[in-house]
Amino acid sequence: VQSKFLLLCHMTVYKWCFVVSLLLVAVQFISGSDEFQCHSHGVKHLTEQTEISPEEAERMQCCITLPCKYKVGCWDKQMPPLYAAIRSRALTKEQANLLENDLLLSIINSGEMIKTHTDSMPDHYWWRIPVDKVKYAYFYDAIKQSFLSTFGAELKTSRIDLDIFYVDDWSSHWSNDETYTTEYPGAGYWIHNDCPNFRICYEESGYRGNEFTGNGVAFVLPVALSGKDFDEGYDLQPAALELYNISNGHMVDGEAFKPPNREWMKAYRYNLGEIIYFNAFRWHSGHVPRTADFNNTLNPERKRAETVGFAAEHKDGYWVLFRMCKGSTNDYVKQKIVETDINQHSTGASDKTYMYHGEL
Repeated sequence: VQSKFLLLCHMTVYKWCFVVSLLLVAVQFISGSDEFQCHSHGVKHLTEQTEISPEEAERMQCCITLPCKYKVGCWDKQMPPLYAAIRSRALTKEQANLLENDLLLSIINSGEMIKTHTDSMPDHYWWRIPVDKVKYAYFYDAIKQSFLSTFGAELKTSRIDLDIFYVDDWSSHWSNDETYTTEYPGAGYWIHNDCPNFRICYEESGYRGNEFTGNGVAFVLPVALSGKDFDEGYDLQPAALELYNISNGHMVDGEAFKPPNREWMKAYRYNLGEIIYFNAFRWHSGHVPRTADFNNTLNPERKRAETVGFAAEHKDGYWVLFRMCKGSTNDYVKQKIVETDINQHSTGASDKTYMYHGEL
């Protein structure tokens, strides 16, 4: 604002322009930047994972998981706890099946929409289908109740509907071995953290960036799976979440650093209707199984579908729900993929600056 104003100033009145520009800076300083600030408590570079026992957490009066009686996480005071993976049942199998059959398959079979993909993975496609808050109120009620029992805080829905990502050719085609030894992403899932995505997605909520504390949670909620669920004894359920042992802002030799391959991850297998909450600024990815671990015989329906949701902590104590708006987890895609965005409340292309992890 200040620089734009000075460009309009003529040199003959520069003294007065300078005074006004200082006032504009003061106003911005008081009101705060209208940009989502990733991380709370002024922490810029998040620590790497360390083992903290329940006894140590009690002594430090901090949380290593949720629910928890304390208000800060044990790693850098971030909430949810930076290196926790918190499971919470939200939907019954009957509710998940209803959502798949009544919403997902009806839209897909109508032929009215096209799949999403990125140029770097031209052989991997997925559907993006919004969940209407009125027609499927039970879906949002279940998420809010799960959040309350886990976080002990209210989750407010914003004006934007959540999206479900549906893969209908889920087979060993989505597995890859190269991604475990190189930076090759694998098969349509990229190692990322959600600081860049929060920067361009929170604006759809209708809130300003400076209304939030900097704490952010991401979650996955599976609503369609092929074959047995993880809780039925299928230990290699290929639909899963990968979580890594470092987070946004991790530095090596003065440079921003991300996990170089999938050897760094731990897989958290999906259960139908069960949410997995995790800190949005921890490095993570949709799971890319090794080729030998993807058993097509045990995945006869060739499908997986999950909601990917975000929530940011408001300074008044509640949290605000919004969607993963971009349509892809590829860091090199720096704007929403609007061509396949049919969400009725979408605000279109973002006017915020997407920040790639190397630009910290």
